[in-house]
Amino acid sequence: MEISVQELTKAIKGKIISGDLKSIVNRISIDSRTLENGDFFIPLLGEKQNGHQFIDEALSKGAIGFLTSVYPDNLDIKNKLDLEKIIILVEDTQKALEELAKYVRGKYNYEVVAITGSIGKTVVKEMISSVLSQKFKVGVAPGNYNTEIGVPLTIFSYNDDINILVLELAMRGLKQITRLAKICKPKIGVMTLIDNTHIELLGTIENIVKAKSELIREIPEDGITILCRDDRWYQHFFSISKSKVIDYGLESNSQVLAKDVVLDDMAKPKFKLCFKDETVEVKLQTSGSHYVINSLAAAAVGISYKMDLYKIKEGLEKVKPMEMRMEIKKGIKDTLIINDSYNANVTSTKAAIKVLSYLKRKRGGRAIAILGDMLELGKLTKISHENVGKFVAEKGVDLLITCGENAEMISKGELDRGMVKDNIYHFASNQEVKENILNLIKSKDVVLVKASRAMTFDEIADFLTE
Repeated sequence: MEISVQELTKAIKGKIISGDLKSIVNRISIDSRTLENGDFFIPLLGEKQNGHQFIDEALSKGAIGFLTSVYPDNLDIKNKLDLEKIIILVEDTQKALEELAKYVRGKYNYEVVAITGSIGKTVVKEMISSVLSQKFKVGVAPGNYNTEIGVPLTIFSYNDDINILVLELAMRGLKQITRLAKICKPKIGVMTLIDNTHIELLGTIENIVKAKSELIREIPEDGITILCRDDRWYQHFFSISKSKVIDYGLESNSQVLAKDVVLDDMAKPKFKLCFKDETVEVKLQTSGSHYVINSLAAAAVGISYKMDLYKIKEGLEKVKPMEMRMEIKKGIKDTLIINDSYNANVTSTKAAIKVLSYLKRKRGGRAIAILGDMLELGKLTKISHENVGKFVAEKGVDLLITCGENAEMISKGELDRGMVKDNIYHFASNQEVKENILNLIKSKDVVLVKASRAMTFDEIADFLTE
């Protein structure tokens, strides 16, 4: 990014208080802890802290200036010479960040692929990036840069050195995806499977669908919408799209289709990727048949950009397991640990349990599930956890260990399906799990560790890993 102070001030409708209008801003920072010399600081109002409290720290670290919604005379700035740096007054610094991102986005010609949905968004983002990188110069949002803060910061990081920018758009309520799409202006929109994730925030699955639909409504007529044919909301999404639609799925009438899915000894899928009269065989590095549907979404984006199926295959096969997402490692006591602790909902938990059951059969040991709370399920919390418990029993899990207030309900579902009570343990904390788990596991066991991110189950997985 390269923008003059005059240009920046005009873009955000700010008022210049001090500084040279011809000065150039190259980097934006919102965090005084990671700010580097020469950055321009934008203080944001957070849930717990006000970024204006850290303006002085940012200046002491070499910030060339800052935005503020507080007149400089009312700020606690120790070195008064810093008041001669670039200072721009705005009404709302968050709104200014977004307006600046819109302006910067408009300066460049790269296209944006935006992803939303309930399941697999981050994995699909990485798969799309890998596929497109076989032909194009691609930028991708790091980590969880998917909010009204992360999306602008990602946009500031790129210019016309790339052809395509791949973004994930978060959804914490109605109108948020619209807000993000207005900033990034996607040409292609990708919808992953819809589930009850975030139902606590939106109340009903219909409201979740309404919120996710916002991306489809923002795709221009000359753009492309990528939809999952297997999703129960496919027809609704198709009906509201004003652009061309390419669909993917396991259903035989899907445009981008997977056939003959088989798993190897580590549950890594091999399948035939089909589009029209072309077919290539793909072997994924990730474990679990549920990754096939994710790879089809990425393949559909490659097809949208007229990529050869063999190039798409190369991109898919380069994707490695992501940290805390079906990450399989050797564990202590000659065990196998499945670290899927990044997040959890009913669908993803069942998918992980399927892999656990499969690896148990291949390895010849026991299947142990360490499961924690699935959060943000609202009124569906009880039935969802009990549902998982029943699935655990159906899939032949030998030992269930739960941790968390909600997770205790999983054991009820298991007991209802006849699992022996002596094979069910509940602990009050992660520390209790770690204190007891070594007495419960044996050689050849396969151990799944899964919960919502807030449960920090990665510490349990790390404890069990060699």
